[in-house]
Amino acid sequence: MEALQRTYSCVVIDDDAYAVDYLQSLITAHPSLTFLKGSSEPLSILADWNKQRPSDVDFLFLDVQMPGISGLDFARLTRQYYQHLIITTSHTRYAIASYDVYSSHFLLKPFNQQKFITTIENLIYRTVYHQKKNDSIFLKSGRENTFVQVQLVDIILVSALEHYCIIHTINNKYIQHITLQQIEKLLSSDDRFLRINRSFMVSMKHIVSICGSQLIMSNGEKISVGPTFRNNVMSRLNLF
Repeated sequence: MEALQRTYSCVVIDDDAYAVDYLQSLITAHPSLTFLKGSSEPLSILADWNKQRPSDVDFLFLDVQMPGISGLDFARLTRQYYQHLIITTSHTRYAIASYDVYSSHFLLKPFNQQKFITTIENLIYRTVYHQKKNDSIFLKSGRENTFVQVQLVDIILVSALEHYCIIHTINNKYIQHITLQQIEKLLSSDDRFLRINRSFMVSMKHIVSICGSQLIMSNGEKISVGPTFRNNVMSRLNLF
């Protein structure tokens, strides 16, 4: 499978040391995975990551019930540091809650090696091929546990607000508990989207006009291009 040609980094956080060791053994045995770190102390990892950004983490395996901080809260505070979140727990009641923190999968303990392999390879396949084959994404709506399908062509811009992003479409705005960096990665395979400053990403299809360093969007928003983004923006827009 083409998707397995590169390796994917993994971090495991679980207050049960046996669970950490078990996942480490599964990760080490898989040819497409690299074990970066395992820990039974989530607060220590949180402090380390806040002090110094970790290397890119492709898969974060995270327990829910842990001392000091729940896995769900840990996930919300560290969303910018990993690509895929896999919740590992013995409690089915956390299945719905896991989607509130945009988990990619929910592994119910105890799980065997085959279940682990199936989960990982499905996620790797989605990572490589999903964005190439889809022209829409699902976004959380204002109603609890409800997601709506949004066409990428309808997205005008994305604005960042602390740990949230607002996705502006032709008809609605969707507040998502996700970072701009993650949205940028999610849309990276679609060449219509362009990062123009630290807080905004826009769809080039919705740029109505350009006035100096300002872009006027189809919804009337006027957004300034950041100095460090200027050269890339000019190149992408064929401005010389």
